[in-house]
Amino acid sequence: MARSYSFSRIILESTVLRYAYIEFQWKLYKKLLKSADSETILLANDLDTLLPNYLVSRKLNIPLVYDSHEIFTEMPSVNGRFTQKIWRSLESFIVPKLNFMMTASESYADWFRKTYEIERPVVVQNFPLKTANPQRYSNINSKKIILYQGVINPSRGLDKMIPAMQVGASASEAPVEPPLRHVLRHPRPRHSQNLRQPRRVNRLAAHPLRPLSLC
Repeated sequence: MARSYSFSRIILESTVLRYAYIEFQWKLYKKLLKSADSETILLANDLDTLLPNYLVSRKLNIPLVYDSHEIFTEMPSVNGRFTQKIWRSLESFIVPKLNFMMTASESYADWFRKTYEIERPVVVQNFPLKTANPQRYSNINSKKIILYQGVINPSRGLDKMIPAMQVGASASEAPVEPPLRHVLRHPRPRHSQNLRQPRRVNRLAAHPLRPLSLC
């Protein structure tokens, strides 16, 4: 992918998610330790990158900014699981020690302030840059398609998108990984049943990252 700045990818070999997280933490720590110097300002984007950044910031005595785009410990993908306790312990240990933190909404900032008894984080909302709208509304959109792209889990809104097809969409297409069987385990079976209607929901084959890039 083309970028106006330098970047690198961390390749993970683990195929089990719990081990992939551990592998990612270790590899990110080594990468940061190798790349950072006394002039570096570290930015930890969400909780799953916080520990390596925190350890490197302490080791090198350099500033760290924690950017929490969501309340990671309350997401449906971890809520009620043993891993939720691990992430909560990690966040409660590190966050009160941070000098710089920002988050994506006023309610998130209030939650962090109250939960960890810290100074209220700075709010930086995720608004896209204003661009010209390429859509021509004079054209008739006779085939309404809902396109879902991304990981399937209960917090992504897929369970709401499928029932919404009943109000006019011709089809729903999802170039996603993992397979739709993961959605079938979601505790709302009436939505899962809709996934079995092949003329309404089409699962596209997984695509490599590069062709999907818009940059």
